[in-house]
Amino acid sequence: MQIILQMKKDNKMAGEIKTPLYTDGFIENLNLVAKHIRQVDDSIFKDVSAYVELARKWAIASDEPDPVLYPGEQSSKTNAGYSATSASESLSSAAAAALSEDASASSALAASNSAGLALISETNAEASYQASLLVEADVTAEGDAQILLVQTEGTTQVGNVQTEGAIQIGLCEDQVDLAEAQVVLATAEASTATAQAVIATDAADEIKDVGVADPVTSVPLLPGNVPGTPTVSYDPVTGLFTYGIPVGKTGETAAVVTPQGAASVAELNALVSDPGIGFAWWMTDSGTITYGDPDTTVVSNDIVVWVAEGYFFNAGQMESGSTWPGVTDVTVEGLAPAIGDDLARHGTSYTKAEQDSTDGIQDTAISLNTAKTSYTDATIVAQNTLDAAAAQSTADGAVSINVSQQTAIDLNTAKVGVTTEVKSAPVSAGAAILNMYSCTQEEYNALTPVATTLYVIVG
Repeated sequence: MQIILQMKKDNKMAGEIKTPLYTDGFIENLNLVAKHIRQVDDSIFKDVSAYVELARKWAIASDEPDPVLYPGEQSSKTNAGYSATSASESLSSAAAAALSEDASASSALAASNSAGLALISETNAEASYQASLLVEADVTAEGDAQILLVQTEGTTQVGNVQTEGAIQIGLCEDQVDLAEAQVVLATAEASTATAQAVIATDAADEIKDVGVADPVTSVPLLPGNVPGTPTVSYDPVTGLFTYGIPVGKTGETAAVVTPQGAASVAELNALVSDPGIGFAWWMTDSGTITYGDPDTTVVSNDIVVWVAEGYFFNAGQMESGSTWPGVTDVTVEGLAPAIGDDLARHGTSYTKAEQDSTDGIQDTAISLNTAKTSYTDATIVAQNTLDAAAAQSTADGAVSINVSQQTAIDLNTAKVGVTTEVKSAPVSAGAAILNMYSCTQEEYNALTPVATTLYVIVG
């Protein structure tokens, strides 16, 4: 029984080897042994039959050639072959003895035991050989696996290096393209900057060449036909131009008084006695008194007419005549409403403050110049009505006015200008007003020795 169990153990070991080591003759001998054993012990027969069946499956399942034996394996394989041959012959003998009708039971048992021992010997030898092949196969497979792993890893690393190299090369090429584009852009911007510099230089040169090509000399700026000279200058720090433009242009027609024209005294009186809305006149520094009241009689020999475009002043004197009264025959009229002016009268006059608000110019006095007005308390005649006011001459030629008139002047409410200058020679009727020019209040004040006050007729 122990022998059979040992054979089963070796059988399991040999069953793991997938190499076809059993010939048809060997399997046939196993069958004969199995039949003989069955006659002795049926349980042992089952084990031997299983072994025989397993050997048959090995032989049928594999059609591979016998493995090549290396030098170290040759002796083991040879010994196993010899053992197998001996076992086969023993099995044949045992089988023949078992089948002989004359053999005794003891002979059969002995033959069976001999055959079993031979089979065990063969199985052990075969198992040892198969085990050596298994170890060799394991070692070879492990080595092949390691070689394959190393090869695979190397291939992967090479692939990674190649991929990374390709990426870096691509990035470098992109950077080169970008750098080339930047160079092109910088070149274009440099060209633009150069062009702008040329434009700026040309503009600077053009600015330096700014000037007046044809100075205007035909328009007088000052009385006496003194020409003005236009100028232009440039400040490179502020970037501003300064233009000097002469003023004193021939003015437009002022009602019936036309520039460079003539008007009779009757025409002037008619104009002043019933002026249109917006018409005005003012006193000059030529020794006259001009009233801002449309009901008064014009006694001035120098009349300035104002229109919306500016002031007109007489740059010359009217020719003397015999029909105008002297300026010493003064009638003071047109005082402020506070002392009896008729507000319902057409063309009510302004006070100085009202007039300053109208023309936007702050006059220095309501008369030609109060510093040039010469009057004293001794020369003021106490008269209570405006119509009865009479001009009285004194030793110094001052004009006498009444107390209410003087009070109005002092309070800056009177519409009258007073002067001590006396023109002895009368002016004839029909004398022409010459050299009329347009100017502003400031310009006129700058041209005349004293400031004057403008009186505007309103509706």
